[in-house]
Amino acid sequence: MKSISLNWTDFKTNLINRKGSIQFYTEDNHYRIFFLDGQIEFTTSIENEDPKSSHQIDFEDNYLSVANSKLSDSDNDARSIIRVAAADKGAAYKAHFFEFETCLLDSVHCESWLGMSDMDFSIKFFKMDGTELLTQNDIDTMCTKTVVTFKPMYDYELVSGNVHMISRPTEDLRLWVVGGAPELGDMGAKEFIRNLNLQYIGADEGLHTDGRASKFMAASTMGVPYNTNQLQIVIKSSSVGYKHKILMAFEYFRK
Repeated sequence: MKSISLNWTDFKTNLINRKGSIQFYTEDNHYRIFFLDGQIEFTTSIENEDPKSSHQIDFEDNYLSVANSKLSDSDNDARSIIRVAAADKGAAYKAHFFEFETCLLDSVHCESWLGMSDMDFSIKFFKMDGTELLTQNDIDTMCTKTVVTFKPMYDYELVSGNVHMISRPTEDLRLWVVGGAPELGDMGAKEFIRNLNLQYIGADEGLHTDGRASKFMAASTMGVPYNTNQLQIVIKSSSVGYKHKILMAFEYFRK
């Protein structure tokens, strides 16, 4: 292990930037202070004296009470517990399920356990040339594209997604998922799922997609006038007005 000795100011900068866990002990009227970052130990020393120096006051007022937390988890027999991190500490897992039907107005359904409708979802319909359709009659006779948008007001870390259906589509029904700020086109969104034909998925099969690692989705990004954490599902049908029920889920972590 490599040890790096710093003055108090530089030590604090590295502690914050590296998200370290500050540790200390007293020796020879000094606070011996350190934190670990992998195989590197960062150290500093502050005199414990009277009158107190500005560094001693800073340490005692702002760091002493949170110092010396456990560096690793252990069980009742003091054996180390190793956990795989999928998101920042303190984030909670959520499997966010929602239902909708292609070419059917107001068909998105998602509610909390308290019965409150989830306002993070919206659904729109379009004809082949991209014109938005606003009435069910127009949707029935001209719609070939259904777009469902998930636009929460919080940051989250996306892990995976799921698709389930009551029945197999009777015609080609292709699905895309993009993330980011779709209003900006290719410049603002990334394609997560491309050209998934739901006709190849049976009613009892379902589909699970996993990015292998979490993807941080920030609700806002400096300089971008739109939410940058959106997930948009685009479904295109072979015929106009084709209706099909779909259940999907986004799996993510959020604080």
